[in-house]
Amino acid sequence: MKKLLFLNRALVPFTKSIQDATSFLRILCFLVLLLSLNSVQGQIEQRGSSTTNAVANTTSNTTLTIPRPANVQIGDVLIVNFVQNDDDGNTLSNASSSGWTLITGRQIHSGGDNRWWGTLLYKVATASEPLNYTFTMNSNADMSLGTIVAFSGVDVTSAPFDVAPGTMITGSSNSPTASSITTATAGAAVIMFVQASNDNTFSSWSSSFSELYDHKTTLARDGAIAAAWRIQASPGSTGDGSVTMSASDRWTAIQIALRPKPTCPSSIVPGATITSTSTACNDQSVTLSLQNSFAQSNIVYQWQVASVGLSNWNDVSGANSATYSFAFSGENKYRCRVSCATTQGLSTPITINAAPFMTCYCQVTATTDDQTGITQVLFNTIANTSTGSAAYTNNSAVSSTSVVIGQSYPMNVRVNTDGNYTVRTAVWFDWNQNGVFDASERYFLGVATNVTNGLTSLSPLSIIVPANALTGETIMRVRASYNIEPVACGNQNWSEAEDYKITVVRSQSWSGTVSSD
Repeated sequence: MKKLLFLNRALVPFTKSIQDATSFLRILCFLVLLLSLNSVQGQIEQRGSSTTNAVANTTSNTTLTIPRPANVQIGDVLIVNFVQNDDDGNTLSNASSSGWTLITGRQIHSGGDNRWWGTLLYKVATASEPLNYTFTMNSNADMSLGTIVAFSGVDVTSAPFDVAPGTMITGSSNSPTASSITTATAGAAVIMFVQASNDNTFSSWSSSFSELYDHKTTLARDGAIAAAWRIQASPGSTGDGSVTMSASDRWTAIQIALRPKPTCPSSIVPGATITSTSTACNDQSVTLSLQNSFAQSNIVYQWQVASVGLSNWNDVSGANSATYSFAFSGENKYRCRVSCATTQGLSTPITINAAPFMTCYCQVTATTDDQTGITQVLFNTIANTSTGSAAYTNNSAVSSTSVVIGQSYPMNVRVNTDGNYTVRTAVWFDWNQNGVFDASERYFLGVATNVTNGLTSLSPLSIIVPANALTGETIMRVRASYNIEPVACGNQNWSEAEDYKITVVRSQSWSGTVSSD
């Protein structure tokens, strides 16, 4: 018996620890669920309580004044729901007010001399909102009823709607139904608005809706308006919304969705800077992007540039998207600062190097081609013969020569005009080795007419290697073109271009004494 008593006492702390652990796990699960719901449902909340008013309108009183909901702040979204009535058979139209924007509106019912009309307007609160809003009704209205409801946490960077509002649908029953919409953003606020042509009340909203208001009037003519809302955790179809009316009557109904303000991530890690090319030629297009992407719409991008080897980072004007494209103009390093409110991160910098200039020369083409072209090039030790048919031939790997700064070399070019036509020919030397055939580097070789292998009119042309030419390998380009001045780059019909490698050297003058031995 004593042993059993001892065992029971020994188990009490153990049992209590299990109960404590179970309670802790329950609390932990609840907190996790709560945090999960908050992160999914976003931050849209109703601001204060709805405000309403009704009035019997006359030809001298065509307005309706409704108080502002309490505690409205800058950026809050206010939506007003109206019903108007006329019992004289006149036409009605949408209510309006300066600063308010129409969402939608339409006739609810027309029977005999009676007309009912529904309207939805919205506005984004500014720093100076009045205590009361005055709305203008149609001049034919005999009665107007309106209610304002306000929401905080709405993304108002553009229109506050998650999807474009549709149109009100109408019906005649005790169950107003609003067509389904498809939300695009997690945590969107789905609101169903109803207007009715009698003093009905509303209950039993569908789809987890919570009622925002339910107002009716018997002034002059009866009317009723109501609204309910819910948060849609995930993007997708809302399904039809419905509500039960106290009696069967004419109604209009619509669902709209407000887009929540995007939240900022707890940390921003852009990752590596990705480039379309790590080496580039002058004016070549380069596109930069980021390893990691961000779904939030309030992310701010700012691309920056710095000199290679330095940390003189400067913002690139206008480079404010997830990608940045530019024309290469010199070696620099790049990164992107990604921020959201006070949180920010920097991408790993990347350097875009200049490609070897020998790989950067522009292309030449001939959309329409024949036998017009170059048949022979003679320059120093270069002696190349061809058929003159291809639009472009790169001979730089198989035909080259060396030239000395300051010396002169004769240039002879033969061409085929492919009939009784005139061909014009020019040559370019990239003396400054910038990968571009500059205008100052062009030499005109003259013309030839009605030949199959004839010298151009200025051949031989004396080419003097300029004193400022850079030493080393470079490119010489020859181009012959039918009837027009040849250009170094681009398309010219009935033309041919050929490239050759030139090595520029300095004169090797010797100084010293001669031995008598």
